[in-house]
Amino acid sequence: MHPFLRIAMKSNKRIFTTMIGIAFCLAYLTGTIAIAGGLHDSTERVTTTFDQGPVMIYSDEDISKSVIGNDILLEIDNYVAIKFTDINVTNDRGQYMDGLYAVSIYDPMNNIAFNFPNESAGNNALLGNISINRLKTNGFDTSLGSRLKLENEYNYNYINLTSLYPPNLIFPNDWIMVSEGKMIELSPGLDNNYSFLIVFDADEDLQGIVDDHGLKSRSTTSVVAFFESGIYQVEDNLWSIVLTTGIIVILLVYSIMSIEIQYHKATINNLRGLGAKKRVIIGIFTLKALFITMAGGILGIALGICVVNGVVSISSLFGINTIIIPMIKINSLLLPLSLSLAAGFIGGLLPSIKASKILERRDTQ
Repeated sequence: MHPFLRIAMKSNKRIFTTMIGIAFCLAYLTGTIAIAGGLHDSTERVTTTFDQGPVMIYSDEDISKSVIGNDILLEIDNYVAIKFTDINVTNDRGQYMDGLYAVSIYDPMNNIAFNFPNESAGNNALLGNISINRLKTNGFDTSLGSRLKLENEYNYNYINLTSLYPPNLIFPNDWIMVSEGKMIELSPGLDNNYSFLIVFDADEDLQGIVDDHGLKSRSTTSVVAFFESGIYQVEDNLWSIVLTTGIIVILLVYSIMSIEIQYHKATINNLRGLGAKKRVIIGIFTLKALFITMAGGILGIALGICVVNGVVSISSLFGINTIIIPMIKINSLLLPLSLSLAAGFIGGLLPSIKASKILERRDTQ
């Protein structure tokens, strides 16, 4: 091996410790990149799933004011039709609460096994968990059979609490489900009309039907926006992690190279005395810095891959399942490796330049 390469690649405990520090930095970065890649993959899968899922049809962004004629039901299949209005609630003691919603659900195809107009009669009503909890918090009697007054800007009527509706429905838990007759009393404009539809078998003809009726539709892919915003947030934070990691590695390299140059001062003087030019000294110690970061970077990337996959595997053994599977790609591995080398070059360049001037400082003394 060439003597200059021997100096550049010579290792010791200080250098090994620095490599381990760099490895931990790069392991964290590699794991974060793998998780971000897994988020992208999971979002694509979720998007594909929801693209084939239900479509919501309505006439107004304010669902409490949305009205859809029942004639559209003749043109579509596999739907759930819902009548909906926002309400205030009072009891016999005059206690008052707003911010709840009354609904009735028409489910002729048994899509959700909950055709409430056919399962309810008279004043009976079902509440969700959130509705019950809010009523309890405001001092309402929520025992079975207790009576509540429902009121909106159009009308009012009375209901009796029957029980909670099933928690596994696709609908929110802040609704009060009432009979269709009660809904029409509250909102006469919903007689023979609906507030919105959920269509389960959306096809190419559905949009034409929606347009012909002057309505609006919203695919359930709107749910994916939540996941996508999370990904963008992770990616924004990822660049902060890249910058922070780069600064830490630069400082580690700068520190170890400053120490190594002091340690090799005699060798540098000998090389300069034998006629070695400045660029040779700079090259030796810059190469040494690159060697440290290359070794630490490769070790860190390997460690990051092992740890992030190990965490997922161990989690599954304990019954903790996740839809996010780390995604390792060659392109994503180039980022931490390139960062490591760039940080090594930057962190090692200044000490290397100082090393090339050691003889000059000695001659001037």
